[in-house]
Amino acid sequence: VNFGAEDSENDATMTTDLRTDRGHFAVGVSSLYLNDVLVASIEREADEKVIGLFNKGKGTIIDSGTTDTYLNVAISTPFRKVWKRIVKKDVDNRERKYDESEIEKLPTISLVLEGGVKFDIEPVNYLEAVGDKFANRIFLDEKEGAVLGANAMFGKKISFDEGLMKISFSRDDCEM
Repeated sequence: VNFGAEDSENDATMTTDLRTDRGHFAVGVSSLYLNDVLVASIEREADEKVIGLFNKGKGTIIDSGTTDTYLNVAISTPFRKVWKRIVKKDVDNRERKYDESEIEKLPTISLVLEGGVKFDIEPVNYLEAVGDKFANRIFLDEKEGAVLGANAMFGKKISFDEGLMKISFSRDDCEM
């Protein structure tokens, strides 16, 4: 199953394994960054449990039927600390006005998946226009695993290969 545009010769496709449990297709997460700042990694002993929770239960699912993105609640404290260091403001989900300099500070959220596949969620993906305001649609409250919703998929071609149990990602420049 493909989401996004047809293959092109310029695609830089990255592939990782799919996991399945209880009807969900999930990916394994090994670390999370805000821009290039490491928030947590399975390789750091102090973060092992935090990132491990992204892979527990249903795991981290890629779900086009869910509008928003929900990261595991265990990442909340380190995510908030790094966000504040980068943006100079607390992360929240309230509707508010952003000026251009504030939008430029907003970080790209990068999940590094098994096999070194980098899954980027850019500010254009997670900011939702609400009139003349914007709302951050990344939530830090998922109790089991994580959900990468439709907003995380914008700008990507995603191919699910159930036969090989693989999922591939590449940049997609299609216009809506």
